[in-house]
Amino acid sequence: MNGIQQVAQVGMAARSCVFCLCAFAILAHLQAFATGYASYTSHAGDISYSQPPDDYNWFRKVNYNIGETWRRPHIYDLYTPVYAWHNRMTYDREHIGRYNEATLGLGIGATRYDKDRDMHSLYFMAFRDSNYYFQTVFGYLFVKNWHFNSGRANAGVGWTCLFTQRHEYNYVPLPLILPVGSLGYGRVNFQLTYVPGGKNDGNVLFCWFKCAF
Repeated sequence: MNGIQQVAQVGMAARSCVFCLCAFAILAHLQAFATGYASYTSHAGDISYSQPPDDYNWFRKVNYNIGETWRRPHIYDLYTPVYAWHNRMTYDREHIGRYNEATLGLGIGATRYDKDRDMHSLYFMAFRDSNYYFQTVFGYLFVKNWHFNSGRANAGVGWTCLFTQRHEYNYVPLPLILPVGSLGYGRVNFQLTYVPGGKNDGNVLFCWFKCAF
């Protein structure tokens, strides 16, 4: 067995392990959420929409919101990466022809809303990257929301701070801060971010669905 085959087998095993862990985590969250969902919906007015103190600086507010979202999420989320569009103005035809743009994958997360009904989310996603390798990403996401249609529809902009792991960097976590756009109706949100870069590198519009359960 040559080195390429060994790497391929290790990659397949890693993907299988991660997706099994994702499935297990989703089932565990579904069970926990099912037991508390009736109480959540019947006592929606009792939910605590906590806010960081006004005298906190930006960094302390972010730290507070991450902690509150981890400890007291209002909902759990299923993430589905769907597309990674490579900016045709920065890529030549040769690269576009061999890159993957169907980012098949799965993810889980948790979301908390503040008193302004803005979104704070923690998430983890695993998917197939542009070079058909396994990639993961996890982080914190904030979206400033505007609500329509009696609150059922929303649109917003925000940002995310995240760590991503890619094959070409030996899966060493790389930090990024990126802009985010979001459109939602009911329990489903379509969200996207843009990864800047240079010639034939970066400059990718990454899109996913977030479904609350």
